[in-house]
Formats: sequence, structure tokens, C-alpha cells
Amino acid sequence: HILLKGHRGTGKTSLALLLKDLLGIEDMDWLKFNASDERGVDTIRTKVKNFVSTFALGDFKIVFMDEADGLTPDAQKTLKSMMEEYADNARFIMTCNNPNKIIPELSDSRTQVIEYKSLDKDAMTERAAIILSKEKVKTSIENLEKYVDGCYPDFRKLVETLDKNSHNGVLLDYDEASQEINEWELVLVQMIEGNS
Repeated sequence: HILLKGHRGTGKTSLALLLKDLLGIEDMDWLKFNASDERGVDTIRTKVKNFVSTFALGDFKIVFMDEADGLTPDAQKTLKSMMEEYADNARFIMTCNNPNKIIPELSDSRTQVIEYKSLDKDAMTERAAIILSKEKVKTSIENLEKYVDGCYPDFRKLVETLDKNSHNGVLLDYDEASQEINEWELVLVQMIEGNS
């Protein structure tokens, strides 16, 4: 069982999905849910237990709980015993942004904890520059550094922001991009209010 912990946007969910592919886990042997949305003990007792208690088509099943720090303490306690009881048939992968919300029985003794540290600004800038180069998007390093400053430490947010603000092979100037976003938000508010 694995617990991936760290700041949002560092690649925890991407690693879990990559593991599914690398291990050759079929969709029928994969249960994914957001534990912040389905956080109660009933989810563990019904949805998870029903899944792990049936035979796997492959070597084992995987239960992937994104944002497991959203699970209630009672749900985590129920999960703890289930991880032991069904260990031969199922593996658990959990992600969390706030590891202090995971009970010690899960984080200390039932999972292998992998901590994701946020990239520093220089590393974020370098990786973003590589992405822009591969996508043939031109910009200055100063402009890219402004985007990094605005999104730090969330690398996913940075990539999405760069994507939104790249037009015809050029990354908008950060100050223009901010203004364009604000104008778009104003238009949206006006539309909702029925003023346009």
C-alpha cells in the first residue's frame, strides 16, 4: 500500500495513474474515487469492501483514493482493517495534501509513504521552459519567471496557465494575461447578472 503526500500540483495523481499502466491493471481491477467527495465510513464499508472482496481478474486489484486526507477518522479506521484483511487481493494507493489528517495507523504502519516536495522556482522555470520549447511557444525568460512567481509552488497550475495564455506560438506577456483574465471574469459576471 502506498501513501503519496505533498503539495497540490506536484504529480501524485499522475504517478498513481502511471502505476496503473505500468502494472497492467485492467479497468475492472481498478477503483478510483475522490475521498474528499466520498469521505464517510459508508463509502469504505460498501463501495470499497464490495470491490476488494471479489476476485481480481489479474494478479490483484487496486483501490485509488485521491485526496485521502478528506476521509473521516471513522472511515480511515474502517479502511485500516480492510487493508490487512484483503491484502492478498487488493492494494491501496492514497494521495494527500495534508498528511497530518491521515491517522498514524495508516501512515506509519500500513503504507509506504512517498513524499513529494515542491520544485523550487528555478526548477519550475527550467521545466516550464522545456515544455514551451517542445510546444514551440516563444517567450522571454523574464516573462516566464513572472508566470512561475504567480503560480508557485503549484506546477500543474503553471502548466495550465501557460497553456491558456499561449496563442499562435507566443506566450502572452504576464501583465497582459492577468488583465485579459480579469476582463473575461468581468464579462462572465455581467452575463450572469444579465447586464450584457
